[in-house]
Amino acid sequence: MITLVSALVAVLRARYPVVAALQALAPVVQVAGGAICLLLAFRTNAAFARFNHAADAFAEVLSATRNLSRKMVVWCPLDDREANARLVAAIPWAIKHRGQGIEGTDAARGELENVLGRDGVDRLGVDELGRVLGNVPQKLMTEITRGLDRMNEHKVELIYQLLMDNDLTALHNYAARTDRLASTPTPVSYARHISRGLIFWLLLFTSSVAATAPALWVLVPGALFVSWLTLGIDDIGMQLEQPFTVLAVKEFCEECQAEVEKEMLDSAWTPRIGAPRDDVLSSEFLNSELTAFDRAPRARSAKKEDWESQDARWQGLDVS
Repeated sequence: MITLVSALVAVLRARYPVVAALQALAPVVQVAGGAICLLLAFRTNAAFARFNHAADAFAEVLSATRNLSRKMVVWCPLDDREANARLVAAIPWAIKHRGQGIEGTDAARGELENVLGRDGVDRLGVDELGRVLGNVPQKLMTEITRGLDRMNEHKVELIYQLLMDNDLTALHNYAARTDRLASTPTPVSYARHISRGLIFWLLLFTSSVAATAPALWVLVPGALFVSWLTLGIDDIGMQLEQPFTVLAVKEFCEECQAEVEKEMLDSAWTPRIGAPRDDVLSSEFLNSELTAFDRAPRARSAKKEDWESQDARWQGLDVS
């Protein structure tokens, strides 16, 4: 359209000399061109920074998912390993759906069914249309947390459960980052203002150039090139502002799912059961509230032995 307008101005100039007055717009075009260039540069830089933040956030999701899988291979009981493997592998998919804004759609349900199966998706809670309700990543992590609690029945050490729960906490944080990026897009008015200003500037620019009566074989390619260059930069910025539709997140999820399922389902490793708890209870790594009940009798017994030893020394007895 811009090229057609410039060609029309060039043709009309030969018949209507008043059209030649458009070349007087050259100073206005120069000033507006500087503003347009600054806006395009600022928008592209902001969009690329947003793209990088999204890529880093999703990479952290995949890293935390693999860390959780690695620990479950060793510490998760064999009876619960398959169910937990599918829940863990589904977490990146659920976060991807929220980032792309398709959570609760048929497409999102189809991808979750490929990991969890139909019954597994239904257990997350669906409406009458079969769409999954609520925050799916949170539901998946809650199910995994219930599985960690059931590990007490298999006498899995508390420290191992805590380490796996730390990975779930990290996954919650990374999912919140992707939610923030997806739910705070570039203001629509800002994007529209840049696009409209760019179109208006291109019309003025090509019209003022056409008013100087260049040859059409020079004008048309020149107008096409300038339009392609500036509109292309604007389109790049628009695409980068939607990072989860540009990134190859589907391929990342498929790769992570394959690795998690192969690692957890093919392993026959049996976790250490019934190990002494003295080294765990004496460790300050655990939250003191989790071990206060177990530590209290030991502390009282140790103090009692110290008092008896001191009384024996005062009485001159040989306590050895």
